[in-house]
Amino acid sequence: MSWTRTRAAPSPTRRAEPDGFQPLSR
Repeated sequence: MSWTRTRAAPSPTRRAEPDGFQPLSR
């Protein structure tokens, strides 16, 4: 469960977010 790995593995939660966006604020 790495928030930084979201770029490599797009999660359904950040699917609406632009690619390359890091949900560090979440």
